[in-house]
Amino acid sequence: MAAQISVHDDFSQDQWFYIKSKASGLVIDVEHGFGRDHTKANTSVVLNHQKVYSSSACHALLEQQLWRLEGGYIINRRTGLVLEVYDFSFRAGAKIHHWTRNSEDRKSNQQWVVCNGFIHPKNYPNVVLDVDGKGSCECGHVSLGERKETNLNQRWSFEAVTFSWLASDKSYTYTTNTDEGLLQEYESNHWPQSELKQTAPVNCKSGISDFVLEVKPHSDRTAARLMRDVKTMDVALTFGINGGARNIAVWAHRSVLEQEAGLAKLLSKLKAIEDPSTGSAAAAGIQSHHVTEYSLEAYCSLIRFLYSGSMSVQVDLNDFAIGSPPNNPFSPKCKERPNVEELHRSASSTGSDAVPDSGAHAALSLMRNTTFGELFQLADCYAVVELRARCRTQIVKTLNLSNALEILFGFAYRFEDLRGVVLRYVVNNLDQLYASNKKPFEKYKDHPERSTLLTEILELKVQASA
Repeated sequence: MAAQISVHDDFSQDQWFYIKSKASGLVIDVEHGFGRDHTKANTSVVLNHQKVYSSSACHALLEQQLWRLEGGYIINRRTGLVLEVYDFSFRAGAKIHHWTRNSEDRKSNQQWVVCNGFIHPKNYPNVVLDVDGKGSCECGHVSLGERKETNLNQRWSFEAVTFSWLASDKSYTYTTNTDEGLLQEYESNHWPQSELKQTAPVNCKSGISDFVLEVKPHSDRTAARLMRDVKTMDVALTFGINGGARNIAVWAHRSVLEQEAGLAKLLSKLKAIEDPSTGSAAAAGIQSHHVTEYSLEAYCSLIRFLYSGSMSVQVDLNDFAIGSPPNNPFSPKCKERPNVEELHRSASSTGSDAVPDSGAHAALSLMRNTTFGELFQLADCYAVVELRARCRTQIVKTLNLSNALEILFGFAYRFEDLRGVVLRYVVNNLDQLYASNKKPFEKYKDHPERSTLLTEILELKVQASA
């Protein structure tokens, strides 16, 4: 079922609301993940992707995003706990978490006022709810910031929500007992692909609409056909192979890629390649982007997800339109027309499912698969929320003594929601790591974060031993 949502400029009493950032469109949520009990006091609050689709059996994560204002308290629907300024520290940078209600004489750090889209402690109007150094990124922690009228990270809108099951005063019982189950619920509340169905008003990204987004992935057959429909493809992601001696491209449809905001932003910066016969970009209608940071295999996995909603790190190149890139796509004017005719001729001669440019395909026949770690980073780069969450789940599921440090120092240290999980795994298995390798951290001696990570490991070890 989908939420019926109405947008308000104020936080009305005794209604359940999403609290949405005007800067990013993300909403305030209770931080959760492996090894973290989101229902306990002292849990941080963060920005997260808004969930508007639920069922009576799967809604725990949606409820964590719902809040109401009652007697000056901002109360979480899921936990019944209230927003609090940590340690009565009414200054910029102070942590915001949720906590049990204090006694009457100690409630000043739990009392809030909403005014003109700002949310501030009742007696401290010059500091307001803000987002930490991550800005408007997903999983950025909510904190206090010095009030600035032009800072949209400090401005919030309030979306009243109605579900049939929300009519009950009592929250539903949490349906899973493990963090893994919680993340599975997280995944089920995101939209890999969507279709529009007329229903009661609901807030979509573009504003209030009479349509609701519902999960509707392409069928496997339809996705397979679209991923190789070279006649209509208009975006080439190019990669260097054979030591950069040659470029090849994986082709896709702009209309599919730009469903994700991060990719839409990338495409908006690319100029269409000009047709030298006319000097017009519109005649060719082709855009090209040369990729240097991530592998072709990772992009193929991303493309498959965008077309079908399915995730895999095993890449069968026959599934994709891999062929020649447009010629010299980065010059102000191309000297010749982009080499798409070869792709079209190949498709015309053997059917639309033909893989273009057999020479390029042969050169790639021995390419390796990608990894969930690389795919996680790529999904994070373009803010593909569901894919990122699924990859994170797989990374945590497959943590072991052989890969934990490689994952931590390789990339997990850069992502707060993954860093903590891997650090806790390392701490819990530290004795075994030293048993198998007397100097497990030696190979990372030149890593820029080595000292910081080792300090965190020691601190967590001390806490665990206390």
